[in-house]
Amino acid sequence: MKRFAHNRVMSSVLRYGFFIAGACALILMFISFITSPFTGDIKVFIAAASQVQYQSDSGLLAVFEAWELKGIGNRLLMYVLYLTARLFTNYGDVVKFEIAVKAIYALAALACIAITAMLVSSNRKDRLVFGIAEYLAVYATYEASHLQVEMTCVVLSILMFALLAHGTRRSYIAAGVIGSLLFFFKSIFVLLPFAVFAGYALHSLNQNKPVTKKCMLLYFGSFAVAEIALSLMVLLVYPQEFVDMRAAADFQETLFSAGSFVTLESILNSLIAGLSQSTVMQPFVFIGSTCSLYSAITYARKKEATKVLLLAFMWLVALDLIVVSNKYFIYHFYLLMLPSVVSCVDCCRNEVDHRILFASGCSAALLAGACWIMRDGYQQWGIINYSTVLLVVLHAVAITIFLACFDGYASLKKAVAYLLVTACAFFWLNYSSALSPKYRNETSIRNAAAEACVGLFPQDFGDGPVLFLDGGTTPFYVEAPSYSRYFYNLPMERWSEGKTWPLQAAEYKRLMEYEGKYIVYASWFGIEKYPDLQRKLEEEYVPIKGSGIFTYSPDWEPFELSPIPDKESLRDSTDAYLLVRKGS
Repeated sequence: MKRFAHNRVMSSVLRYGFFIAGACALILMFISFITSPFTGDIKVFIAAASQVQYQSDSGLLAVFEAWELKGIGNRLLMYVLYLTARLFTNYGDVVKFEIAVKAIYALAALACIAITAMLVSSNRKDRLVFGIAEYLAVYATYEASHLQVEMTCVVLSILMFALLAHGTRRSYIAAGVIGSLLFFFKSIFVLLPFAVFAGYALHSLNQNKPVTKKCMLLYFGSFAVAEIALSLMVLLVYPQEFVDMRAAADFQETLFSAGSFVTLESILNSLIAGLSQSTVMQPFVFIGSTCSLYSAITYARKKEATKVLLLAFMWLVALDLIVVSNKYFIYHFYLLMLPSVVSCVDCCRNEVDHRILFASGCSAALLAGACWIMRDGYQQWGIINYSTVLLVVLHAVAITIFLACFDGYASLKKAVAYLLVTACAFFWLNYSSALSPKYRNETSIRNAAAEACVGLFPQDFGDGPVLFLDGGTTPFYVEAPSYSRYFYNLPMERWSEGKTWPLQAAEYKRLMEYEGKYIVYASWFGIEKYPDLQRKLEEEYVPIKGSGIFTYSPDWEPFELSPIPDKESLRDSTDAYLLVRKGS
């Protein structure tokens, strides 16, 4: 009797202890998300939103006119974030403005997660599992994926999954309509609704509720009708949008535009390297892939071929979209969060063999120790150095708490597994959270960048159109109309000898005709490709002393703080600076 009481006490202590620790971790993830700095891409997104005010049209048409590489769906979203954030802070206050934008986005995502969890099931435990899975997928990620199109579309895709699982006529139609929006964020995302349906079909089979013809007709019918209607509307309102979509494939050198020059070997190498980075920067992908592998083996043993195919289809669609993008940026791999969340949820619904989980946790701990001992040997891997390898294997034990925390707590083996998870959480805190040196480095850099830009621009900068020949981030720091629609000039920067781009030829002519007062120049632009343009800049313009634009970024070392260069050395940079017209 005493032993039974003792076990109950220990179970309660573990239960509440991990509940408190988990709640603190979830709160810290949210804080880390909203306070982490913008990446260069997000600065460009917001700069495009700022450019809306300078367009010849007004309202919605102005958002269409203000060019940015992503589709009109993303431009509209960023414009709404931009306008909403301006209600709370000034655009020129960079640090506060970034936090305001990310807080608004994070709260919107949180509301979407809550709605998703409520729709997916009437069972409280299922809602909790689904909500936590999606929460980790969104907030326990490296800032490179924050606010990217991939994150937005994955959140919308999981909402579509929940609407399908809700199982009503209206929810089927709503899921299809939401799916039609994804094309206007990034054209190749038109395939994501099919992956969502595969995930729903797998989910339904696991609940012994096969997909009905009514569901298929309503979902795909509403998707097709809404896609056609939206495309026609955009074609009538702003046909240039489809020209921009096609040009974006050229600028990004996707497989559609560069496929014949990309070898299978390079694809595999890039894919493997990207997946390795994802297990560190987006650890839930590792948890999801582990759950998927466990489920696939289980389905295969039970000879459930349909489930294996549906599971594989979800992952193949996501991987295919990554390969088609042909860039293998870390945020491209965020698409794997869709099958990861679905896999984790369905894995949690089934009976899990905790012996396998315990064995994986112990193996991860041993591998972590081995990596630590051999840490110096991994330095040659560059970004995959010893610290990231250490984190990869430690993330393996995170699956234990995710799958086991909804069961009993009395098992000694589970208690040991929880200790391993605690070790994993410690390394997460030291790497991705607001407490980590890596995060503190980047926050310091962001603050220093904002300070370095104070007083950097002349008072009359922005009184007239400015020619921006930089990576698109300068308009984020200062409001000024861009002389060219392409305020980060990808048609010129991405062009090379042998390419025939009418758009680039027209843009080159426009740049040669520029007679404005100021030019923002960065070596990123690749001016050496255009001797005549380079000669024009040298003959007609002169650099402004001390106007070096902030371009510094911290070293990739999560366990040590990097020194911050002084402001004067930044302003004396020859990598990026302001040019003023001679005699003005």
